[in-house]
Amino acid sequence: MCIPGAGDVRGDYLLRGQLYDFCEVSGKGLVARVAFEFDLQDSKTGVTVWTASYSHDEPAAANEVLSGRRGHGSQCAKRLR
Repeated sequence: MCIPGAGDVRGDYLLRGQLYDFCEVSGKGLVARVAFEFDLQDSKTGVTVWTASYSHDEPAAANEVLSGRRGHGSQCAKRLR
């Protein structure tokens, strides 16, 4: 999904991303799964200058997955770097 910006503001780069998985996975135990990919594109040339993908499974209790109480967002960002 692409949401255009308002006005004539243009940056040097465009960061695009796609979320592939954000779900519960059941099996031997309940796991929260997240997977996504990002591309950084030079807005003048259209050349992709950086790409990163990230996937992580985290053991969790059912109430933690649904409520998002684990608070691992900042840990995910650290792993992406």
